[in-house]
Amino acid sequence: MLCNSKDVEFITSRKNVPVIQNGLFDNELSSKLVEKGNIELYQCRKCKLVFNKLFKAVCYDQRYENNQMYSSEFTEYVNGLKLRIVNFIKHIDGNVTIIEIGCGQGSFLDHVTRELASLDNWNAIGFDPAYREDPASKKRYKIYNEAFSGDYLEDECFENIIVIARHVVEYFTAPDFIFEGINKLWSIKNVYLFMETPDFDWILQNGAIEDIGYERGIFFTKKSIQYLLYKMGFDINFLKLTFNNQYMWIEAERITDDYVQIYQNKENAFIEKWQRFFEKTYEQHKKICIWGGGAKGVDFLNLFDPYQKFVSIVIDVNSQKHGHYLAGTGHLIAGIEYLESLNVDYIIVMNKNYLGEIEAMLDTISYKEKICVLLLE
Repeated sequence: MLCNSKDVEFITSRKNVPVIQNGLFDNELSSKLVEKGNIELYQCRKCKLVFNKLFKAVCYDQRYENNQMYSSEFTEYVNGLKLRIVNFIKHIDGNVTIIEIGCGQGSFLDHVTRELASLDNWNAIGFDPAYREDPASKKRYKIYNEAFSGDYLEDECFENIIVIARHVVEYFTAPDFIFEGINKLWSIKNVYLFMETPDFDWILQNGAIEDIGYERGIFFTKKSIQYLLYKMGFDINFLKLTFNNQYMWIEAERITDDYVQIYQNKENAFIEKWQRFFEKTYEQHKKICIWGGGAKGVDFLNLFDPYQKFVSIVIDVNSQKHGHYLAGTGHLIAGIEYLESLNVDYIIVMNKNYLGEIEAMLDTISYKEKICVLLLE
């Protein structure tokens, strides 16, 4: 069970229903002998996910057909979705890989890639175990006759990935199935998701009994799809009820900014810069003062001057600290009046938010023009 048994509410049940609704059967007998299964539908009171407690994964093959694009009404609807994706891709910097999960015979991928024909910064891939390969097809993309797996991504280098998953995520035992492969590779910087799935709230509100079948192991509401995407590291940019409110169309992204690497680079440059500064000023016999005896001053001096080699004194406006010593390094903390007697050459300000206040206080010092004030940059 996907949710804690104490948090779920029974909705309805079905017995002896086809596990495949859109199979291609050659005769009446084979259609009647299709595998059957049972449904016990529950909803989690907390996350609002709806699931069939008795669901077992369905095996799809090339005898499955669920293309709705033969309808002009549906094609017009799909064209709107296509344009949203195409317009988004046209504004992306860098190379783009389009992955459609559960692409069927590639009809939607065809629509998208035709609109991108004039561009050369993309490639596309489709995945569907029901795909029937056409040797005469001259598509610019490849469709794999298999379920999507993150294993494919492991040997590739991607800059931006567009994931299209229309009426797919609800067909699995676990709702996060399609994201597991993508999230194997957090090195992929940008992943953009375009997803469509039925809205179970619409089914409830409209008494759509005919929309409860075995193939869908789970159903989503707005709340549950938002919860799932958040759990998988995605931020939702757009969520709208579509197709006369029967479906939800979701656009989300997972941007992986390598903040750790960025910080490490900045720290290395910062340390190198101030180490050079202190060594140079020491050789020149310059006097240095730190302004700020709080946490920033403690951390800075313990990093660069743990033995009081470079810094003469720490200035702080808090008079309660005057005459005391900085944790770890033993630097004396004093008031601004000490600057006159020390005749310092440099003042390093620990927090630039106080720069205006500090400069105003330095106006009281006779040799202010000789003092160089530095910020931690």
